[in-house]
Amino acid sequence: MLPEESKPMIEETGELQIDTNSIDDQKEKIDEKKFFANFGLWFSVFYYSSFQVIGSLFGVILLMIFSTFQIIEVDANGYYDQNSTNVIYALLIVNLIATVIIGFIIFGMNRKTKFIPSKIGFKISKKDLKILGYGFALIFFIVAGLQTIISLIENKFFPDFSVETPYDFFNSGNLGVIIFAIILVSIGAPIAEEIFYRWSMIQTLKQGMNKYAAITFSSIIFAFAHSSVDLTYSFYYFVIHFIFTFLIGLILGTIYFLTEKVILVTILHAAWNFIISLSAIFDYFNLYNVYFIIYLVIIGLAGIGTIVGSTLIILKKTKKPKTQEPYKQQEKTKIDLRPEWFSLILGYFGLIVLIPLVIQLVTSYFSFGKGLIEIAYLCSLLILSVFLIINQNRKYQWIESKKVNEILNLGQEEVTELK
Repeated sequence: MLPEESKPMIEETGELQIDTNSIDDQKEKIDEKKFFANFGLWFSVFYYSSFQVIGSLFGVILLMIFSTFQIIEVDANGYYDQNSTNVIYALLIVNLIATVIIGFIIFGMNRKTKFIPSKIGFKISKKDLKILGYGFALIFFIVAGLQTIISLIENKFFPDFSVETPYDFFNSGNLGVIIFAIILVSIGAPIAEEIFYRWSMIQTLKQGMNKYAAITFSSIIFAFAHSSVDLTYSFYYFVIHFIFTFLIGLILGTIYFLTEKVILVTILHAAWNFIISLSAIFDYFNLYNVYFIIYLVIIGLAGIGTIVGSTLIILKKTKKPKTQEPYKQQEKTKIDLRPEWFSLILGYFGLIVLIPLVIQLVTSYFSFGKGLIEIAYLCSLLILSVFLIINQNRKYQWIESKKVNEILNLGQEEVTELK
């Protein structure tokens, strides 16, 4: 065993150092915060762009098959009616295919990435169930409560206000489409999204950030990914959707950080999507008032659960003896804003939200290359992100091998000195 003074030191300053006592090693130190922020950026770009490219590829194939067999009608200019029931079915099928494929891809990448734990964690303890229940209460009391308040304000003061959204297919008037959409958003989407946004992103970002920053920035990316398309419909809906999705991401991220079990956040995500989308079924049968009453009851029970759960947590913390060392307490509460964190968010916003929006506006204005230029851009993003992820993985492996070699060299020096 090596003496303490000869062991390599890795200080918790956000910088990877082989040996702080060596001037040469300090010159070769790698900034962990910058490294993992960049990896998180391009990993999230890969997830979004690959999903869109896969969806577009299968969409073209499926629509061509449907049009060949005259399942859908195409006009003289090659356009189809997006409100057609069969077209909506085709788009939902494409979405399902893309979700399954990207879910398997990210799952495989997580298993191969060394700094992301390979275990998902399927065993659920009583403590996990308590955390899950508290999370359910929080998400429905806070998010559903705010949604209800905003909806009531809109109906009261702006009764004629309506916003077109990319989720209007829930109001297609076709029961089959509604059921298919509910299955997709309640099963497929939560599994794929939790594998990435919680398992991949939080585990990646927490390597170079404190837990609060990792949860916050993963939630911002989660919110941008869901609300980016809304900008082409309504800025108001973009803002509202971003805020609500961000809050959901915070709650899901906190639960994952406490348990590190993807299955728990997947269950909560699925429950949220299912209850929200279930309104379309009630509305189809002209029973929306019944759904709204049930919804209010759920919010009320969630409010009680939030109050009780928060009270128990506060009481437990006040009764718990302070046995933690001062430096550990400071480490948990320290807030260290880094430029790499903002480059992560601004980079993702620019690449995934801003540039696609500009492309859509320009191509719509000039009526040239609509859709094709955006797909070409997403393909270039996909290729670039794959290249950078591979490069970052190699860089990480080099860092780890260098650390191991330094430890082995120090061990050899100690053996030599003892001889």
